[in-house]
Amino acid sequence: MSINFIVRKAVISDAEDIYYINKTSLGYEYDFEKQKLKIEAVLNDETQVIFVAETENKVVGYIHLVNYDVIYADNFKNCLGLAVDNDYKRNGIGSALLKQAEIWAKENGAVGIRFCSGAERVNAHMQLSQKYEAERDELKVKIKQYRDKLAETENLRTSKEQFTTAVRKFMQMETLTPALLNELVEKIEVYSIEGKGKNRTQRIIIHYRFFGVIENPVKDENVVLEARQGVAVEYLTA
Repeated sequence: MSINFIVRKAVISDAEDIYYINKTSLGYEYDFEKQKLKIEAVLNDETQVIFVAETENKVVGYIHLVNYDVIYADNFKNCLGLAVDNDYKRNGIGSALLKQAEIWAKENGAVGIRFCSGAERVNAHMQLSQKYEAERDELKVKIKQYRDKLAETENLRTSKEQFTTAVRKFMQMETLTPALLNELVEKIEVYSIEGKGKNRTQRIIIHYRFFGVIENPVKDENVVLEARQGVAVEYLTA
């Protein structure tokens, strides 16, 4: 039957329960007062942490982690101790402590957790490390996507400013010059003439610089403008 428990950071009053677990579950016969002083030192050290599992005001498991920073690899957290009271094993306590340790390690910039001994612990270490690597790779992809989107937005803003400048020059010009036309227009597609007489039409697509083809804003009907005597320009709907 499973039990209800919570996982929290240790406090100095947990020392007696931790001492009992170390003695009965790990087999360490170490002086209680000395052990209490060590626990107090850990609690006052920001580079270390002890998480405990508590049920009915009793600590029944703990995990102790410390920084593991070397110059030849990314930062890890070292698991110096992980134990569960013998009477409370097989209740998911160890897994819950590992999960909390994983969260703490991640929040403090580690890419994984090192376990010092035991095949089962090494396997857990490998699984956590692989998970961190996968999450880091996923974050790299997302960061690149956001940067690309930001660059695209910046390019659009720059293009808008350049196009506005070109249009202002166009509005102030007295003569349309090839240089000014090139500032506004990237290319013009001219299609074959269709029909005869008054029904003769010719399709032209203008690709503006910075924006490409500008669609007719009126969706329900074409817009017809008279360019000069006998010549009309009809803007087709998209």
